[in-house]
Amino acid sequence: MAESQHIEREFKEWWSPSLGRDMELIRYGYSGTPILAFPGNEGRYYDWENHGLTDALDVQLKKGYNQLITIDSVDKESLLNKNVEPEIRIGRYKQYLSYVVEEVIPNIYDQTQYRFLIVTGFNMGALHAMNLALHHPRKVNKLLAMSGVYSLQSLWEETTDSQTRKYSPLDFVAHPANNEYLSKMGGMDIRLVASRFEPEFDQTEKLSYWFNSRMVAHQFDTWEDEAMKDWQLWGEMLKLHIP
Repeated sequence: MAESQHIEREFKEWWSPSLGRDMELIRYGYSGTPILAFPGNEGRYYDWENHGLTDALDVQLKKGYNQLITIDSVDKESLLNKNVEPEIRIGRYKQYLSYVVEEVIPNIYDQTQYRFLIVTGFNMGALHAMNLALHHPRKVNKLLAMSGVYSLQSLWEETTDSQTRKYSPLDFVAHPANNEYLSKMGGMDIRLVASRFEPEFDQTEKLSYWFNSRMVAHQFDTWEDEAMKDWQLWGEMLKLHIP
């Protein structure tokens, strides 16, 4: 396969029926297995490029091993919108997941001609990636969740109800009634990655515990370098787990 001298970049925008507004994304690379990448807390589709995470995948993108699709979040309108009631936040979040499942992923399939999908994200992006894998396991072949926030209770002051807990991965995985959902994740390459020095590390640790309790095969990779922070950290995690 010929190697490109630069990373090909294509911007896309369309009116989302799921969300009722325009949504934007960027596709990097010209060939290879697609990687769907969520931004962090209240993040935008261009954050991966602006903070060097596309450079972390430089070899894969130039050689045609992977294509990277970075999308927007609607965190300010959904899970992190404290100006509305929890049920409204969750309602908007469900629309966001519909946008991903019914619009973004079909577009990726059409553009790349691949049916194997890698999904990744950090912080809130890891929560979005995890929820996609939990609720739509047939859409995800490999999950790389980095430095994740997996408890909505840790973000909200209000007590969560059953509908909210459905989209709080720690609560969802811990509940025995959801074993049937978790059984559908068999065969998925699941990787939980976090630095021991991050404030949310315990959430990754607890999620790994519950995955083990529910017999969900996964890798739990703990990083011990205290000096490495945020974007540099996530870049190194990408290099290791998407070789």
